[in-house]
Amino acid sequence: MRIKPITRPHYWSNSAVSDFLYKKVNVKKPHSLSMNDWKMWHETTKQEHPIMYFINEEALGVFQDIVMFPIDLYKRIKFVIRNRYISHSHCMCSTTLEKGVYHDFRDKMLHCLFDELVDFVEIEKGLMNIAWNSDGCRYKKSIFPWKWSSRYKEDGIAYLQWEMSLEDCPDQANAASIQFYLYTWWTVTRPQREDPHQSSGWDIWCDQHPAFSDLSDEDRSKQSVILKNLQKIEEAYDAEDQEMLHRLIDIRMSCWT
Repeated sequence: MRIKPITRPHYWSNSAVSDFLYKKVNVKKPHSLSMNDWKMWHETTKQEHPIMYFINEEALGVFQDIVMFPIDLYKRIKFVIRNRYISHSHCMCSTTLEKGVYHDFRDKMLHCLFDELVDFVEIEKGLMNIAWNSDGCRYKKSIFPWKWSSRYKEDGIAYLQWEMSLEDCPDQANAASIQFYLYTWWTVTRPQREDPHQSSGWDIWCDQHPAFSDLSDEDRSKQSVILKNLQKIEEAYDAEDQEMLHRLIDIRMSCWT
């Protein structure tokens, strides 16, 4: 297993101690900047105050890694256990396909991808909303591993709505808008589809004609019309599924937290 740098909620290089040290040389570290502005700030500060920059941006980070090593090791082990045996983050699975029956790959592809989108919104986006809002007390960590994968549907939707309102980040806002549209289509719109066998009249026709061998010419003509209508509805549903699946694939690069 390759060990990756751990992501922390708080870095000592952004702490009150770091701010205090920077004040000694009349430097104020911004709270937030664009990527280009951050690059310019780092280059300027490093050039004008190389020693203080080294202490704050490099030495403090190394010291934090040393002090936090036992906790980091515990977190790495916990994350490996959680990702491998509980959340199965290396797998794709469906919660909408019926269990215990065979499903074609084309159906598994559709359901797995959209069910993962639901998880992305209701778990990952939900936790993002909780992490960056003052009412994050709604998220309560549990000592029980089987409770680690709780869902936060309302928070996930709220986070997408916040992203959609970002006027200064049009790409992020557009991606969030598409994510929300596809999420709503899969969880609300698609489940409300009428059963094509019922809407086409095929179920009623079959109930009225249980013996397919005793059909008159008129019955066969009606049967042909109903079957053509059934095929038309199913093809329309398949076309819509295909279109939405393409749209989901197109925004793949924006689906991360």
